[in-house]
Amino acid sequence: VSYILLKGVIMKLFKNIRLRMGFNQKQMGDRLGVHQASISNYERSERRPDKETLLLYLDIAEELDMDVNITDLKESA
Repeated sequence: VSYILLKGVIMKLFKNIRLRMGFNQKQMGDRLGVHQASISNYERSERRPDKETLLLYLDIAEELDMDVNITDLKESA
């Protein structure tokens, strides 16, 4: 898996999680303890979240029963 493709997959996952929660970027930032600008940067692959934030995203995905299968995300990216 190339780094560029992986960045696109992660970007799509982050946005899908936020939208499934019904949150705007500010609300998601509040939930994760980061600024709205950080959420925007993650979703545009301008910045990578730290490990703690990434784990919070994955916890939320699990709470939402979201499939985080990278193969599925690649096909819909």
